[in-house]
Amino acid sequence: MINPIKTNSYLPSMVDAVDLSRSSSRNSLSTISLQSFKQLFKSNSLSESKSLAETVISRLNRKQLWQEKPIDMQQGDLSDIAVNAALAGFTYGESLTHISDIEEKINNSSQHSLYRLEDFRSEFLKKPLLTNLKFSTEGIVFDKHTGLIAALFYDKTSHQLKLVFGGTHSGKGFVKPKHYRSLSLQQLTTDLKNLVANSVPTLYLQAAAVVDAIKTTTQQLANSNKQPQIAPNLLLLGHSLGGAMAQYAAIKHSVKAIGYSSAALGHAALLDLAKANRLWDADWVKQHIQHYFIAGDPICDPLLWKTGGRFRAKFSLTNLGTRYIIDPHSKGYSSYLARHSYSEQHILMFIDKYLAKPS
Repeated sequence: MINPIKTNSYLPSMVDAVDLSRSSSRNSLSTISLQSFKQLFKSNSLSESKSLAETVISRLNRKQLWQEKPIDMQQGDLSDIAVNAALAGFTYGESLTHISDIEEKINNSSQHSLYRLEDFRSEFLKKPLLTNLKFSTEGIVFDKHTGLIAALFYDKTSHQLKLVFGGTHSGKGFVKPKHYRSLSLQQLTTDLKNLVANSVPTLYLQAAAVVDAIKTTTQQLANSNKQPQIAPNLLLLGHSLGGAMAQYAAIKHSVKAIGYSSAALGHAALLDLAKANRLWDADWVKQHIQHYFIAGDPICDPLLWKTGGRFRAKFSLTNLGTRYIIDPHSKGYSSYLARHSYSEQHILMFIDKYLAKPS
């Protein structure tokens, strides 16, 4: 049974989680045969992984796996973007009151409450990667050995579960100071490994394992018909490193993800997704993976993606899916690094200014 943090809050019913299954697509990589890719994956030698990754990423034609689009300026869509941005920043120490205030300010109908990830403990323990998980009193899950921190929300209005992955330097206020230092160190190490390592960072693999465990549990509840009223579909959220984890886990397990200032996936993560046959349907990727970036963000500068900048070309870094670019709006956070760290403020000001315009 999945229980909310507050004992007096409404307990939703759980039935079939909506599985965003991929439709078959033979046009995504029209110039390359699937068989030729399978030939590339016969070798698992780590010594060959970099050259293999470069070959795969080159042949995948990364531009087929992402697109840039303008934001839909409908009020409902804008308010959802704002609320999800606040949720994505929750693990950095934001309060539930902050999320509620945003929902009220922009007249969003959502009603988010925290759910205890500890209720998934039995399924988590079946995963070798998740045996060291700890649970905070707020229902947050973390692993000081890897830097993982995640929170689960439930929206009573849309009946949707939203899993938030923390980015670099997240966890403050939710864990003990000594654990926060360990989390930050491991998160920074993951950033580096994503850039240069020949294997997928453990933190990414843990994120995928957490998603798999939650999907399994909700499906079991659905099959038992114990909670037949609601069909929640899982949405993954994250900022920076958390956005990278969200897109990796979402593609791995066929769910939707929205990242804010997402760190790009390194060649090892991209190669892993390709070897798992998760990148053949470019249309699915572009429909279900979304990113919101602030123009000029040095961590995920869209200009470098458009021009195939030398740095990103060398390390094969790519954010998959659909990208939405927002001009900076906060003068107080106008430096290039602040555009990344405080992207939520830019997004909220952008939306607030637009909604304040007379119709």
